[in-house]
Amino acid sequence: MKKGIVFGITALAMGFLFAADNSYADRDATPTEEAAIYGALKAQGCTVTDDIEVESVSGVYVVDEDEPRGLMPGIYKTEALCFDGEKYDIKMDHHLNILSKEED
Repeated sequence: MKKGIVFGITALAMGFLFAADNSYADRDATPTEEAAIYGALKAQGCTVTDDIEVESVSGVYVVDEDEPRGLMPGIYKTEALCFDGEKYDIKMDHHLNILSKEED
């Protein structure tokens, strides 16, 4: 009985530890977000060459109901090959504005 209680408390504590640790982790973009990012970068003459990740804003993801594309607040990060033949690390906001474009 005592071992079960100790094991349960330990498991619960570990769950809280890992849950808190992952709250600020990047996540993969949803298919809707990917389509919007691909389209926006294609319009800029770039082709996405890597996965699109989303960095949360203050560790919280909130659905922006006023956003018609279904994009959530956050920083979208990917690599893209652009018309000049160079590969770039690109960061965009959820309004599809390029925040940074650094040569890879």
